[in-house]
This record gives sequence, C-alpha cells and structure tokens, in this order.
Amino acid sequence: MAFEWVSFIGDSLIALALSICFAYWSLGLRRRLGMGDLLNLTNRCFPPLLGILLVVGAGGTFNDMLVGDGWEGAGRRTGAVAEISTAGIVLPLLGLRPECGPLAIGR
Repeated sequence: MAFEWVSFIGDSLIALALSICFAYWSLGLRRRLGMGDLLNLTNRCFPPLLGILLVVGAGGTFNDMLVGDGWEGAGRRTGAVAEISTAGIVLPLLGLRPECGPLAIGR
C-alpha cells in the first residue's frame, strides 16, 4: 500500500501538480493574494517554465533514442549529453536568452 502511494506521488506529473498547488497556497493565498493576482502571476511566469520543460523533455527523448540505437556504451553520461545537445538546438529556436540554457538543462 505504501509503495503504491509513494509511486503515485513520485510520478513526475503528480509531483509537478502538487508543487504548483503548494506554491499557489504558500506564496499566494497564504499571503492574501487574490485569485486574479495569482492568474496574472501565472500568465507571466509559466511561459519561460514551459520552454525549460520542453528542452528537458526533448533531451530525455533524445537520450532514449541514443540508448535505443545502442549508444549507451559510448559514454556514461548520455543523458547529460542528450540534454546539452538538445538545449543547443532548441533554445535558439525558442528565442530564449542564452542564460536560460543552464537552467533548462539543470546543470
């Protein structure tokens, strides 16, 4: 029972949703911000976050492609290589500033 509960909460989408709900409560509602204020903050803050999530997701997909093609023996850090390569390709296409690169790849 506990394993299923931890697995459910540890799922990436569930963890992201819970962290967003906690952030709304702790940084917004608890500080007496209205729902309109939270909506304005969300509209302002989510677009850069979505670009970062796109780069990280594309890096993970690129890593799966490398592993699936038998490249897992080429380097011990294929995930990091995939993320860095994908960030170098995708960030200019998104029009993001270069300083977003390290944030996007988590390094």
